[in-house]
Amino acid sequence: MSGVNFEDILGMTFFILMIWFVGRIFKAGNCSPIVGEIFVGVALGPNGLDIVPLFNDEDCAGTTFWQMAGQIGVTLLIAESGIHVEFAMLKKVGGKAFAVACVGTFLPIITGVLFGWMLGLGAYPNGFALGSSL
Repeated sequence: MSGVNFEDILGMTFFILMIWFVGRIFKAGNCSPIVGEIFVGVALGPNGLDIVPLFNDEDCAGTTFWQMAGQIGVTLLIAESGIHVEFAMLKKVGGKAFAVACVGTFLPIITGVLFGWMLGLGAYPNGFALGSSL
């Protein structure tokens, strides 16, 4: 990799170790380790202390390696969360949970579209964006 130096590798190593360590602390405290890992990512990432190095690779048209790795990581994180489904519990609450999920998804969007239309912003895309932000 071009442009990689010792400080970049040290910063990334520290970042990964902190994610692992805080995840274990949260797990020991009977909390979800994912919450601790996300907290460390926000605190040490580009919008926090900015410890994570950003490597630019010309082949990726402006996307850094760590941005791509982060997107893959978020995708795997969501997949891991979905794997921990208890099917016995899902049978008990499946219908009600599905109804709550549908109402919680579509009601804000419909409300935003209606408010956007009433305020003269247009139903789409402004009203849809308004509803999605709820």
